[in-house]
Amino acid sequence: SLKVSSGKMKEILNNVSPHLRGQLALQIHREWLETIPLFHNVKLPPDLYVAVAMRLNAVIFSPLEVLIDTFHPADNLHVLEKGVVLFNGSMRHAGETYGEDSLFAWKHPLKRGYTVNALTHGLSNVITCVDLLEVLHSPQFHLETRQVRLKLTCGITCQTVRACYRVFLV
Repeated sequence: SLKVSSGKMKEILNNVSPHLRGQLALQIHREWLETIPLFHNVKLPPDLYVAVAMRLNAVIFSPLEVLIDTFHPADNLHVLEKGVVLFNGSMRHAGETYGEDSLFAWKHPLKRGYTVNALTHGLSNVITCVDLLEVLHSPQFHLETRQVRLKLTCGITCQTVRACYRVFLV
């Protein structure tokens, strides 16, 4: 497996051909990108993973750091590559995500309403919801991403039902 620091990786990627850049991004990120629940049980083309990987930003964090505060806007999806975080009272480990609400709030900005705190040193790969949705809706992936878009629609529906449930029963 290839281990390269984030700064070095950007330098390398900026100095190679677009094809090789995509192949490197795919090699580095594909394994954990496939663990994102949004992509579970969906056959996606390697080029989609390349498109997503090319839009990722690495965020390194230290123990006890506040990664998301209650009033932060819901605009990024985070995928833990290394480390452990406390997400809304439950622990998340490498390969797990947090910030999925950003995918449901992309047209109507929301505040997070929860906190995420680092428990260990770690690394999250972050993509804005706008970037991810742009990839999912691009014409070249339209047929392949149908199931992913359906999962998003179901997620939006479930989140709305849960919110209504909380309002009426509290």
